[in-house]
Amino acid sequence: MNRLPIAAALLLVLSGCAGTTFNSGLPILVKPQDAAIIGKSEGLPDIARGNQARLAGRFDDAERNLKPLAERGYPDAQVYLAATYSQMDRVDKNRDAIVWYRAALPTRPEIDISLARALINSGDRVAAIEAKGLILRARDERNDPSANSTLLFLYMTRPDFDVNKDAPALADKLSRSPLPADRIAAITWYREYIADDDHAERLFDLCKANLDIHLNCFIDLAHFYRYRNERPELDALVDYSLKVFAKGTPPPDPAVLYAVPEPVERLAGRLAAAMVEHVELADEVEFFETFKSQSQNDDGVDNDDAGVDESADLPEVQISPTPPPPDESASKASSAAIIEKADLILRWMLKQPGDFPVNAAIFAVPYPFLLPDVDIGGLLKQGVANGNHAAQFALGDYYLAGQRTVLNPQEAEKNYQVCLQFGSTLLGANYRLGRLYVRSELGNPQPMKALHYYLEAARRGNGRAYYSLAYMFTAAYGIRVDRINAYAFARRAEDSGRPLILRLRVVQRDPPTPSMEGAKEITPGAVVKAYKLLDRLRAEFTPDELARAEALYEAERKAFPVVQRPVRPDVYAGASKP
Repeated sequence: MNRLPIAAALLLVLSGCAGTTFNSGLPILVKPQDAAIIGKSEGLPDIARGNQARLAGRFDDAERNLKPLAERGYPDAQVYLAATYSQMDRVDKNRDAIVWYRAALPTRPEIDISLARALINSGDRVAAIEAKGLILRARDERNDPSANSTLLFLYMTRPDFDVNKDAPALADKLSRSPLPADRIAAITWYREYIADDDHAERLFDLCKANLDIHLNCFIDLAHFYRYRNERPELDALVDYSLKVFAKGTPPPDPAVLYAVPEPVERLAGRLAAAMVEHVELADEVEFFETFKSQSQNDDGVDNDDAGVDESADLPEVQISPTPPPPDESASKASSAAIIEKADLILRWMLKQPGDFPVNAAIFAVPYPFLLPDVDIGGLLKQGVANGNHAAQFALGDYYLAGQRTVLNPQEAEKNYQVCLQFGSTLLGANYRLGRLYVRSELGNPQPMKALHYYLEAARRGNGRAYYSLAYMFTAAYGIRVDRINAYAFARRAEDSGRPLILRLRVVQRDPPTPSMEGAKEITPGAVVKAYKLLDRLRAEFTPDELARAEALYEAERKAFPVVQRPVRPDVYAGASKP
C-alpha cells in the first residue's frame, strides 16, 4: 500500500518566513530532505504517527491524528482511520469504519476485503450481500490472497449465503495453505463446527501444528487434554502456555486493517476457565428457575405451570441420580487437581503487569471457588475505569450473582446497559438484560422489556434466548400466549440444540406431595411430568396454523441463520487420538 511520507501528513501553520502556503484550503506540504519531522509540529496531525498509535492500541491518539486528515481527503488517513474504528470493538465505530472504507475505496481498491469484513460484522443481511460481492471481486479480479479466508468467514457468519455448500471444501483447502491467515481461518471454522463430521480431529491436528501462529489453540488443546484425561499433556501445555503468554501479545500485522491478535492476558484467563467450565447438558433446570420468581400468584401459591393442561396425557419422567464413576475417590482427586491448576493460572496472572490481574478477576467471577481470597470487585472496577468493557460485563455478573458481594441487580443492570455499546459484549448483555427483566429482582417483572432484549440476543445467535422466547409465549406472566410465535422460537431453540421441555411439577427443596407418592427416586430439580413443546403444538395445531407457524420459523431462520450450539465434553473426549 502506498504511504505518504511522514512529513506529508503535517498541517503546517504559515508563520514568518516558513515555506508553507495554502491553496484552496489544503496545505502545500513541505518534505525536508532528511525526512525528519519539522520542528515544533509534533502535536499536529500525522498519518504515520496515527497508524503507529492504531497498531499500539492507542485508538484515541490514532483518531486524533487521522481524522482531520481523513476529512481533508487523504486516502491513507481514511484507510487507517477506518482500520482504527474496526479494531475498537464498538457497534457505532464499526459503522464509522464502513463510512471511511467506502470513502477510500475508489483510490485504494485493495481495501475491499477490509470493507467486506466491517460489513459482515455489522450483522445486517443487506450489508453481507454487498460484502460477498466485494470478496468475489477481490478473489476473481485482484487475486487477493485473503479473499478465500474472508469468504469462509462470511459463510461461518451467514451460512445461508453458502448456497452450494462450498465451505467444508474451502476450509480443507485453507487448512493446507502456506499462508498463516488461511490456516487460522480453517482452525476457526473447525472450532465453530466442531461437532460435525471429523472436525474435532481436524481441529486437534491443526492446533498442534499451528500453536506458534494461533495462540487461541492453547484453549482448544486444553479442552482436548482435559476431557481425554491426559493429565501429563495438559500440565505440560499449561506450563508452556504461561511462558508464551509472559512474552506479551504478538505485534499486529500492519497489513491487516480489520483485526488485531487477542491479548494474551485474555487468553490466559480463558485457559483458566477451560480447566473448570462445564457444558450444561440440561438447560431446563436453570431455565425454569429463571421464571420461578415471576410465577407466583397473589396469594403466594406456586403457579410454575401456568398455561399447562394438568389433564393432558403426559409421559412420566423419573430421574435417578447419576451413578458414580468406578473409582469415585480418584475422580474427586482429579477434579480437585484441575481446579487447583485453574487457580494457579489466575494467581500467576495476578503477578503479571498490565491487564493480567483484571482479566484474572474477569474469569474468576463465574467460579467462586477460584481466587476466594482476592478482591475481585476492586479489580473489576479498576478495569472499568481503564475502559475494559469485558470487565464491565463481568462486573454486571458480579453484582447479579451476589456470591462475592451483596446482590445488587440495579448495578448489574447499569453495567449491562453500558455493554450494549461493544461488539464483544453486545450479545451477552442483551441476554443478561432479558433474564434480569423477566425476574423480580428489580421490582415487578418487566416481560415486554425482557422480550426486547431476548429477541436481540436470539437474533445475534444466542440459542438460550430463543428458548426463553418460546417459553414466554407459552406460559410467561404478563405475555399473551401466542402459539405461532412459541412454535417458531421453539424450532430455533431446537436448532441450537436446546429442545424446549415443559414440565408440570418440579421438586425443589420440599418433600413430595401426596400426588407424587408413586414417583420413585425423586431428587431436587427432578422432572415429574414433562412434554416437548413442539410435539404438543403440532398435535394441537390445525393444518393452517401449522403452515403459518412453519412459515414464520422459516422466515426467522433465513433472516437470522446462526445459532450457537453447546459443545458437549464427549466431542473432545471422543476425538480420535493421533
